[in-house]
Amino acid sequence: MPRGRPRIPDQVHQLRGTHRKDRHGDRRSKIGASDKSPTTPRDFDARRKRIWNAVKKELEPLGLWSSTFGMTARLLVDTFDLYLDLEQDVRTNGKVHETPKLTKDGDPVTVADDQGNLRLLIVRKTNPALIERTQTVVLLRGLLSELGLSPSALSRLSVAADGDGVDLLDFLSSTDN
Repeated sequence: MPRGRPRIPDQVHQLRGTHRKDRHGDRRSKIGASDKSPTTPRDFDARRKRIWNAVKKELEPLGLWSSTFGMTARLLVDTFDLYLDLEQDVRTNGKVHETPKLTKDGDPVTVADDQGNLRLLIVRKTNPALIERTQTVVLLRGLLSELGLSPSALSRLSVAADGDGVDLLDFLSSTDN
């Protein structure tokens, strides 16, 4: 298994002005990459299609939208969709769940207060969606970096902005996801 940093795509080297044939060669012919644009997967719902199109509009001006990146783009869209679902769960149900403590038999545990009144013993637990959302953010950062869409990756590119793209941050903050 190879170790070290992942290989930088040739298109990124060309955008940075660091591509050298003697060092990087022509990997396209070696890996069978193509310039064919990936098509929107048929099983995508409306929200995932919007995410797909937003990713496409970010990658096309950079010359990085090809079938070579199709699977990674699909993983990004699926992970981003999952992130939106988990974020909605955290907003709806909160970061902490309060549930009655249960015995081994599944009966709620009750305790008596100073006046002899019985009360349920409540346990506070972190919302599982919050934990999963945090893990999803780590996956998203890796996928964005892999596609050259992380801030550090974009800071090394010199591309003229056309202003016609859908901003991923605007998409995130829209209420009709």
